[in-house]
Amino acid sequence: EHHDRLMAAVQGLTHLSTLALGLAIMDSQLKPEELDTFSTTSFRHLKPQIIRTLRQDADLIAPIVTLNPQVLEAVKTWEARVGDLRRMVENGNVAECADLIRQARDYLGVSSETQELRELSKARKSAKAGT
Repeated sequence: EHHDRLMAAVQGLTHLSTLALGLAIMDSQLKPEELDTFSTTSFRHLKPQIIRTLRQDADLIAPIVTLNPQVLEAVKTWEARVGDLRRMVENGNVAECADLIRQARDYLGVSSETQELRELSKARKSAKAGT
């Protein structure tokens, strides 16, 4: 059961979220070349993952995401979080969204870019002081 929960997160959620992104882009009817022209760094990082998911054998991926009983629970949690984010967007709730970003960052042990820049600056100052 623990293995299925792990696979639900690392396979199920990954495949389904990238598939959902690809389908949402398809449904938007925006031209892929236009997306490339106006893409951000984040989109340029996501696009290869979407492509990798879509390139894989559909007959292999479909059972991975549909037959693991733990994927449904993971998807329910994911949908609830997407619902939270949707409400934030609908209400223009910047503070709540920023708070959730910080919570996820802390849980996953991710430094913010600001923290990394401060640490880099501090290291450079220390290196200069030592020379």
